[in-house]
Amino acid sequence: MYEMSKEVLARYLEKKADLLMQEANLIREISQQLKIEKISTKPLAKIQDPKTLEVKRSGVALLRLDQVLEIIPVAKSTWWNGVKSGKYPQPVKLSPRVTTWRKADILELIG
Repeated sequence: MYEMSKEVLARYLEKKADLLMQEANLIREISQQLKIEKISTKPLAKIQDPKTLEVKRSGVALLRLDQVLEIIPVAKSTWWNGVKSGKYPQPVKLSPRVTTWRKADILELIG
């Protein structure tokens, strides 16, 4: 079996590190040109609300369920039944496990 000397191994690792740095710099430059803040690695099929990306980038204030229930003091089950029946606003799904509501919709509901 071929064994590398320490010097050869050190040169190989140094060259590999340089290539990785070049690749990272190239990706950073391309993302800056495209004005991408963060590249998502999740498949688009997992996004349940097609307006999710629009909402995230628009700066719309979003509230989680606990925050909503501080404003509208009802039980969670009552809230979800109201959402289902149309009494309360529909949620915005940011991911399969993250549900939010637009703050404007909640304020309009109580206003």
